[in-house]
Parts: sequence; structure tokens; C-alpha cells
Amino acid sequence: MVEELTEMEKDVLKEISNMGAGNASTLLSKKIGKEIKLSIPDYELMSFDQFEKYVAVPEGVAICAFAKLKGEVLGSVMLVFDRKSAFELADLLQKRKMGTTQWLSEKDQLKLKQVGHLVLRCYLNAISRFLNYELNSEKLRIFSTLGDAVIDLMLLGAKKSDDFIVLRSNFVAEAKANVGGRYVFILRATEGLLSPVLLNK
Repeated sequence: MVEELTEMEKDVLKEISNMGAGNASTLLSKKIGKEIKLSIPDYELMSFDQFEKYVAVPEGVAICAFAKLKGEVLGSVMLVFDRKSAFELADLLQKRKMGTTQWLSEKDQLKLKQVGHLVLRCYLNAISRFLNYELNSEKLRIFSTLGDAVIDLMLLGAKKSDDFIVLRSNFVAEAKANVGGRYVFILRATEGLLSPVLLNK
């Protein structure tokens, strides 16, 4: 069990958060042609039982882009939208009139996957740079589910005794309508997780 993060570990996570969010915001804005903002993530070390209270999910149906991490660090990543925001983001990506999309076609899902993959890659690159870990992910999946089920998916394969380092960020697209979502990056916390970068300080 990881009792708490040291001040140096917090600094490392802050740098990872800043770099991931900044690069993702810049690249998404260029891709979509509208200003896209990912807020600087907050982060927290928590137990399995604390997870549900910390990670808020939409009420009703949620549209999710989800992938599990693979490599030297276990974890998962998820981009979560309520259904209205997912449809409006699809309109932005496909350059349609806002409010046009009523269901997600295969092309819409592909566009949303590309957004999710771009954000994921920015964070994986930041983590790899600071921690010297080789990180990749499984194939990103798009699906809809009730909001309550999102937490179960995020914790898939985890044990009650596990601790997590969780980075949360708000995703906002400024257009004729506000498209909002939540980006959640989960690392399974173990002793020495941040040691590669700390040893190089």
C-alpha cells in the first residue's frame, strides 16, 4: 500500500499533468479548428473505496472512449461525455450544424476515437518522458453505458487492496454550444512507481 505522495512525487505529477493537458489542448484545437481546452488536471492518491466518490460521472447515458494501459505501468484511461455533448462534439468534428447528430455513425465513432487517442498519446508521452517507462495502450473503444457503470469499467481488473493515482481534467470545446466532458487517467499505484525520475533528480 502507498501511504502518501512525497512533495517531489507531487511535483512530478504536476509536470506530467501540465504537459499532457497543454499539448492535448493545442493539438485538438488545430485538429478541430475551434478552441479546445483541457483544464490542468488535479490528481489524487486514493484507495479502491474512495474512487467512486472522487470520480464524478454523468447521470443517465454516458458516451465513453476507453482503453487499458499496457507495459510497465498498469492503469486505464477514459474520456467521458454525456450523450448531448458527445453528439455536439461529433457535429464539430464532422463540421455539421450544431444539433444535427442524433446518433453516432461509424464515422462519428471513428472521429471520437481519434480525439480520445490524441489526448491519451499526449499523456503517455509526458509520462514516458518524466518516468522513463515504456507505455502503450490497448485499442481505444467507444461505447455508451449508464453513468453508474463507468466506474466499474475504470476499475476493471483492480483489487480492493489497490491504490490509484488518478488525474482528472475537464474537456471543454468553445463553439456555438459548449461541449463538455471529463478526462480520467488512472495509474495503479505501487511502491517505487515514480522512482525512475526521482533517481535522476
